[in-house]
Amino acid sequence: MRNLTVDTQIAKKNLSKVNTLIPKSLLLKEDKIAKKQKKSKESNTAKIKQLFKLTDELTSKISSVTSCKSGCGNCCRINVSITQVEAELISKETGKDIKQHDFIVKSNFHGQDCSFLKDDKCSIYAYRPFVCRRQVSMLPDDYWCHPDRSLDNHVPMLEFSELSKAYYVIANESIVKDIRQWFDRA
Repeated sequence: MRNLTVDTQIAKKNLSKVNTLIPKSLLLKEDKIAKKQKKSKESNTAKIKQLFKLTDELTSKISSVTSCKSGCGNCCRINVSITQVEAELISKETGKDIKQHDFIVKSNFHGQDCSFLKDDKCSIYAYRPFVCRRQVSMLPDDYWCHPDRSLDNHVPMLEFSELSKAYYVIANESIVKDIRQWFDRA
Protein backbone atom coordinates (compact mmCIF):
# COMPACT_ATOMS: atom_id res chain seq x y z
CA MET A 1 0.00 0.00 0.00
CA ARG A 2 1.35 3.45 -0.93
CA ASN A 3 1.74 6.07 1.74
CA LEU A 4 1.07 9.63 0.61
CA THR A 5 2.72 11.11 3.71
CA VAL A 6 5.98 9.25 3.05
CA ASP A 7 5.95 10.13 -0.66
CA THR A 8 5.18 13.78 0.16
CA GLN A 9 8.20 13.89 2.46
CA ILE A 10 10.36 12.53 -0.37
CA ALA A 11 8.93 15.20 -2.69
CA LYS A 12 9.77 17.94 -0.16
CA LYS A 13 13.30 16.58 0.16
CA ASN A 14 13.64 16.58 -3.64
CA LEU A 15 12.33 20.15 -3.82
CA SER A 16 14.93 21.25 -1.29
CA LYS A 17 17.65 19.97 -3.64
CA VAL A 18 16.45 21.97 -6.67
CA ASN A 19 18.35 25.17 -5.88
CA THR A 20 21.57 23.20 -5.49
CA LEU A 21 21.16 21.54 -8.89
CA ILE A 22 20.35 24.63 -10.93
CA PRO A 23 23.22 27.06 -11.58
CA LYS A 24 22.80 30.41 -9.84
CA SER A 25 23.05 32.23 -13.18
CA LEU A 26 20.00 30.32 -14.41
CA LEU A 27 18.06 31.00 -11.20
CA LEU A 28 18.90 34.68 -11.58
CA LYS A 29 17.59 34.60 -15.15
CA GLU A 30 14.32 33.14 -13.86
CA ASP A 31 14.16 35.75 -11.14
CA LYS A 32 14.30 38.53 -13.76
CA ILE A 33 12.18 37.08 -16.58
CA ALA A 34 8.84 38.67 -15.66
CA LYS A 35 10.34 42.17 -15.31
CA LYS A 36 12.35 41.72 -18.50
CA GLN A 37 9.32 40.68 -20.50
CA LYS A 38 7.17 43.44 -19.04
CA LYS A 39 9.60 46.01 -20.50
CA SER A 40 9.99 44.16 -23.79
CA LYS A 41 8.25 45.25 -27.01
CA GLU A 42 8.61 41.75 -28.49
CA SER A 43 5.56 39.83 -29.68
CA ASN A 44 3.79 37.46 -27.31
CA THR A 45 4.96 34.61 -29.54
CA ALA A 46 8.59 35.62 -28.99
CA LYS A 47 7.95 35.95 -25.26
CA ILE A 48 6.33 32.50 -25.08
CA LYS A 49 9.33 31.01 -26.87
CA GLN A 50 11.63 32.67 -24.30
CA LEU A 51 9.55 31.17 -21.47
CA PHE A 52 9.68 27.74 -23.11
CA LYS A 53 13.45 27.93 -23.50
CA LEU A 54 14.09 29.09 -19.93
CA THR A 55 11.70 26.52 -18.46
CA ASP A 56 13.45 23.76 -20.39
CA GLU A 57 16.86 25.01 -19.25
CA LEU A 58 15.75 25.01 -15.63
CA THR A 59 14.02 21.64 -15.64
CA SER A 60 16.86 19.94 -17.53
CA LYS A 61 19.03 20.40 -14.44
CA ILE A 62 16.73 18.52 -12.08
CA SER A 63 16.17 15.15 -13.74
CA SER A 64 17.83 13.39 -10.79
CA VAL A 65 15.06 14.52 -8.39
CA THR A 66 11.95 14.27 -10.54
CA SER A 67 9.91 11.24 -11.50
CA CYS A 68 8.90 12.84 -14.82
CA LYS A 69 10.11 10.64 -17.66
CA SER A 70 9.17 10.01 -21.27
CA GLY A 71 6.38 7.47 -21.54
CA CYS A 72 4.51 8.35 -18.35
CA GLY A 73 1.68 10.38 -19.86
CA ASN A 74 -0.22 10.98 -16.60
CA CYS A 75 -0.07 14.77 -16.85
CA CYS A 76 -1.30 14.44 -20.45
CA ARG A 77 -4.62 13.31 -18.99
CA ILE A 78 -5.38 16.37 -16.91
CA ASN A 79 -6.62 19.78 -17.96
CA VAL A 80 -4.12 21.42 -20.33
CA SER A 81 -5.05 25.08 -20.58
CA ILE A 82 -3.17 26.92 -23.31
CA THR A 83 -3.27 30.39 -24.80
CA GLN A 84 -4.20 31.20 -28.36
CA VAL A 85 -0.57 32.23 -28.87
CA GLU A 86 0.54 28.70 -27.94
CA ALA A 87 -2.17 27.11 -30.10
CA GLU A 88 -1.03 29.18 -33.08
CA LEU A 89 2.59 28.23 -32.44
CA ILE A 90 1.69 24.52 -32.22
CA SER A 91 -0.33 24.81 -35.43
CA LYS A 92 2.51 26.57 -37.26
CA GLU A 93 5.18 24.11 -36.11
CA THR A 94 3.16 20.92 -36.62
CA GLY A 95 0.88 21.80 -39.54
CA LYS A 96 -2.11 20.74 -37.42
CA ASP A 97 -5.10 23.02 -37.96
CA ILE A 98 -6.74 24.82 -35.08
CA LYS A 99 -10.41 23.93 -34.80
CA GLN A 100 -12.51 26.56 -36.54
CA HIS A 101 -15.54 25.86 -34.37
CA ASP A 102 -15.36 24.76 -30.78
CA PHE A 103 -18.40 22.69 -30.01
CA ILE A 104 -16.88 21.37 -26.79
CA VAL A 105 -18.40 23.31 -23.92
CA LYS A 106 -16.91 20.96 -21.37
CA SER A 107 -14.26 22.64 -19.24
CA ASN A 108 -12.97 19.65 -17.26
CA PHE A 109 -10.96 17.16 -19.30
CA HIS A 110 -9.42 15.36 -16.32
CA GLY A 111 -8.82 11.74 -17.31
CA GLN A 112 -9.02 12.34 -21.07
CA ASP A 113 -5.98 12.06 -23.30
CA CYS A 114 -4.44 15.25 -24.64
CA SER A 115 -4.98 15.73 -28.37
CA PHE A 116 -1.27 15.03 -28.94
CA LEU A 117 -0.70 12.03 -26.65
CA LYS A 118 0.46 8.96 -28.62
CA ASP A 119 1.63 5.77 -26.94
CA ASP A 120 1.93 7.66 -23.63
CA LYS A 121 4.33 10.16 -25.21
CA CYS A 122 3.85 13.75 -26.29
CA SER A 123 3.91 13.89 -30.08
CA ILE A 124 4.60 17.67 -29.99
CA TYR A 125 7.17 17.60 -27.20
CA ALA A 126 9.37 20.32 -28.73
CA TYR A 127 6.33 22.60 -29.03
CA ARG A 128 4.42 21.54 -25.92
CA PRO A 129 2.63 24.32 -24.02
CA PHE A 130 3.98 26.14 -20.99
CA VAL A 131 1.63 24.34 -18.59
CA CYS A 132 3.14 21.04 -19.74
CA ARG A 133 6.69 22.29 -19.35
CA ARG A 134 6.12 23.50 -15.81
CA GLN A 135 4.22 20.39 -14.65
CA VAL A 136 7.08 18.73 -12.79
CA SER A 137 6.49 16.14 -10.10
CA MET A 138 8.99 15.79 -7.30
CA LEU A 139 7.48 12.51 -6.08
CA PRO A 140 9.53 9.29 -6.10
CA ASP A 141 7.48 7.91 -9.01
CA ASP A 142 4.30 8.58 -10.99
CA TYR A 143 1.85 6.73 -8.71
CA TRP A 144 0.16 9.85 -7.26
CA CYS A 145 0.20 11.58 -10.67
CA HIS A 146 -2.29 9.12 -12.14
CA PRO A 147 -5.57 10.90 -13.03
CA ASP A 148 -7.50 8.57 -10.69
CA ARG A 149 -5.47 9.88 -7.72
CA SER A 150 -4.15 13.31 -8.66
CA LEU A 151 -7.29 15.34 -7.97
CA ASP A 152 -7.76 13.97 -4.47
CA ASN A 153 -4.18 14.35 -3.27
CA HIS A 154 -2.14 17.51 -3.03
CA VAL A 155 1.60 17.03 -3.27
CA PRO A 156 4.52 19.44 -3.51
CA MET A 157 5.21 20.54 -7.08
CA LEU A 158 8.03 22.51 -8.59
CA GLU A 159 7.13 26.17 -9.13
CA PHE A 160 9.10 28.88 -10.85
CA SER A 161 7.12 31.93 -9.76
CA GLU A 162 8.61 34.52 -12.12
CA LEU A 163 8.13 32.28 -15.14
CA SER A 164 4.50 31.81 -14.11
CA LYS A 165 4.06 35.54 -13.58
CA ALA A 166 5.42 36.29 -17.07
CA TYR A 167 3.18 33.61 -18.57
CA TYR A 168 0.03 34.95 -16.90
CA VAL A 169 0.65 38.39 -18.39
CA ILE A 170 0.46 36.78 -21.84
CA ALA A 171 -2.48 34.58 -20.85
CA ASN A 172 -4.45 37.60 -19.64
CA GLU A 173 -4.11 39.12 -23.12
CA SER A 174 -5.19 35.94 -24.89
CA ILE A 175 -7.99 33.45 -25.28
CA VAL A 176 -7.27 30.46 -23.04
CA LYS A 177 -8.88 27.07 -23.62
CA ASP A 178 -8.00 23.46 -23.06
CA ILE A 179 -5.77 22.01 -25.76
CA ARG A 180 -8.58 19.58 -26.67
CA GLN A 181 -10.75 22.59 -27.52
CA TRP A 182 -8.07 23.95 -29.89
CA PHE A 183 -7.13 20.68 -31.62
CA ASP A 184 -8.73 17.40 -32.63
CA ARG A 185 -6.95 14.18 -31.76
CA ALA A 186 -3.84 13.73 -33.90
